[in-house]
Amino acid sequence: MAGAATTLRNLPAIASDVRPTTSDRGANGACRAGESRGGGLLAAALALPGLAATLPVAAEAPPAAPEFALHWAHYQDFQGNQQRIRVNTPSLFVLLPVGEQWAVRATYVADAVSGASPLFHDTLSGASGKGIADIRRAQDLEVTRYFDRGSLALGYARSREDDYDSDALRVRGSIESADRQTTYTVGIGRSDDTIDTSTSNRVALDESRDTTDVQLGVTRVLGPVDLFSASVVLSHGTGYFDDPYKSLDRRPDARDQHALVLRWNHHLRERNATLRTYYRWFGDDWGIQAHAVEAEFEQFFGEGFSVTPGLRYYTQSAADFYFDPPFPSGFKPGHDYSADTRLSAFGAITASVTLSAPLGYGWSGDLRFLYYRQENGWRAFGEGSPGIESLAARSYELGFRRTF
Repeated sequence: MAGAATTLRNLPAIASDVRPTTSDRGANGACRAGESRGGGLLAAALALPGLAATLPVAAEAPPAAPEFALHWAHYQDFQGNQQRIRVNTPSLFVLLPVGEQWAVRATYVADAVSGASPLFHDTLSGASGKGIADIRRAQDLEVTRYFDRGSLALGYARSREDDYDSDALRVRGSIESADRQTTYTVGIGRSDDTIDTSTSNRVALDESRDTTDVQLGVTRVLGPVDLFSASVVLSHGTGYFDDPYKSLDRRPDARDQHALVLRWNHHLRERNATLRTYYRWFGDDWGIQAHAVEAEFEQFFGEGFSVTPGLRYYTQSAADFYFDPPFPSGFKPGHDYSADTRLSAFGAITASVTLSAPLGYGWSGDLRFLYYRQENGWRAFGEGSPGIESLAARSYELGFRRTF
């Protein structure tokens, strides 16, 4: 059965690139970066453990009360008239203040993955020709110590599947300026992954991959209704990057990645609404360059009710060793080669809407609908990869949160 080596690589940008939503509303709703909400559950659940999941800056004040959250997400994508991958994801989140200066956060996620993923280009197949069926179980634990104008967090994450294991450690520190209008953040993470397909096709036997991430970030309060943040992430990985379930797939044994993320949140007092904007630039030494822009508009209706429509555009170039159909055109023995369409050039649009409501007795709920469409002709700054069928996906997410 196939695990992350097949399933997560073959999910489109809706799951692989979208960042968890943050809308940490202060008294004026201008959003302070750090506290996650019900939106973005699928992305958080599908992300492998490591520093990338912790990019939002942590608030400098310790939590005032314990929190408990229960989330569920369903994901389904399509290519042509065929269904590809289905993911059902229940998850639990617990936040516990410990004394006046400590907090503990814990998350448990179980992904039930099934369906078929492309063997090459548009040909659907599973790990052994029988389709994909796997369950990933992941845990994340973080302990944070708060100071007068800063915090220090230490986290550990693990993920287990039939053919893919991952363990990660991270440490992140932040400090506020004297006027408490600017927060600086630095973090470093290290993940150790093992890929072993001995129970299926035996292509990868106890292969390893190690990745180190470094993050630098700054968040600035620009006024009573504006918040701006910028972060840079650098990543260096070495080891096994091939997809063992794709014929002839051979990739470099190292990958350097870098990303720039910019966010600006603006609260419209007269409308009782908040506009959140996001831009991400990504590049690596495989030849991929990608851009993503997103905007969300959250309209508040009082009493804790809100509606948030969102729109996102993503575009990327192809990897240097990706070759267009027909398979295996361009293949040369001993050279890097891939027909994985996730490494092709394409553009994609994601539309979403989130409904939030209070439920009484300290409970609140979020319901999110999301639709994704990917076309090679939608790529910006160049031509898309030809001969690839359109891909679409939809996601439903439901979250409940209890503050004690």
